[in-house]
Amino acid sequence: MAGDMIERRIPDFSIAQIAESGQCFRITKVDEIFAGGTAAAPNFDGTSAAAVVNFDETSAAAAVPLDLQERVRANKSSQLWKVCALDKVLFIQENADNIIQENADNLIKGNANNIIQKDANNTHIFYCTDEEYKNIWTDYFDLNKDYSAIKKRILSLNDAYLTRAVQHGWGLRILRQSAWEATVSFIISQRNNIPRIRMLIERLCWSGIGGECICGGGCGGGCGCERFPSAEMLAARPLTDFTALGLGYRASYVRDAATSVASGRICLDEARRMCTADAIEYLMQLNGVGSKVAHCIALFGLHKIDAFPRDVWINRIIDREYGGYFDVTYDIAGIIQQYMFFYERNK
Repeated sequence: MAGDMIERRIPDFSIAQIAESGQCFRITKVDEIFAGGTAAAPNFDGTSAAAVVNFDETSAAAAVPLDLQERVRANKSSQLWKVCALDKVLFIQENADNIIQENADNLIKGNANNIIQKDANNTHIFYCTDEEYKNIWTDYFDLNKDYSAIKKRILSLNDAYLTRAVQHGWGLRILRQSAWEATVSFIISQRNNIPRIRMLIERLCWSGIGGECICGGGCGGGCGCERFPSAEMLAARPLTDFTALGLGYRASYVRDAATSVASGRICLDEARRMCTADAIEYLMQLNGVGSKVAHCIALFGLHKIDAFPRDVWINRIIDREYGGYFDVTYDIAGIIQQYMFFYERNK
């Protein structure tokens, strides 16, 4: 493990901000698991759900390699994050104290342009091979896109609210996620907050419904590193398995989506090839998928960055800051939406 380490200084990238941005629900801060805290075990509210899930803190700690535990213990200013995506587990160490302070100083001074350059000093350690970094994670985190240029475009609009939002969310990027995982995740997200969405998705993965453990740590399962279940796996399960997990009315939507994708009635690869408007209309053929969820799937699962999901947070901004109208015709409307959403929730 010690040899599989890639250190990079990446501008416009913060795994901590991305984890809190509401676009992906399997990025978790894990250093507290072995730093004296308690693991984030799900708080089940039904005995049937609890019975099908086997999560324990010992297994969760076992998923973090020992040499990595020692590295993070030795560097108190860093944060360790675990990413479960694309049937892989990645640990990222983010040493962001200095750059967070520099960005805070820029915010206080109102120096909008410096925010684009200062975060070039933000150091990340990716615990993976060079090949994995180049072939998997560079694309997943959209690291080849010039977000500095995107920020400059937004700042050139001279919009006071968007300027503050860009400054606040300096490290956001739109991930290139699995379209299927994004579909299930945003169906589950309906009328839910982010902590509960995470909990429900982990229940789905940790339960007998989910796939095998992919952490490679010999933990025996239950560590929170299970493979996200395929459409075929979910389609084969009865509806009662989903309701037992606490999904509520969303249980039938998740199972129906699995049946539709597994049978080929809905092809997410085909949706990816469509223009954004057609893809959104196509996704709305799924039971329980309305405009907002379809826009979320298009933006976060199909990487259509002109999609613009509108939820209560975004509607609140548009009503308060823009008198009820906001131009969403930009080709980067989805990236603008992420800056707005993250700022409004975290300011």
